[in-house]
Amino acid sequence: MRRHRVMGPAGEPSFQTNDSYIHPRGLADAPEVAGAAAAPGDWLYRLEAAGHWPLSWRETHRARMPTKDEADELQIPVTMPVLEIVRVGTSG
Repeated sequence: MRRHRVMGPAGEPSFQTNDSYIHPRGLADAPEVAGAAAAPGDWLYRLEAAGHWPLSWRETHRARMPTKDEADELQIPVTMPVLEIVRVGTSG
């Protein structure tokens, strides 16, 4: 399952996009993660409560040029680099 969010302060241009991919086993164990989150990171707490804990993380960073769709969402030119942060969580 993919969760996509575009975030920024109300009334101002967005400054961040976020894609979260949830493994089918996690979704089967905690189907409520498919719904709207009550707070940022809520779906992680729900996965942990369903027995997928402790989560361990691996993180990588890179600068790259945005895709046209990303540039449109962020209201920036395609010539402006973006910082990509990839976090991979592994169920305990």
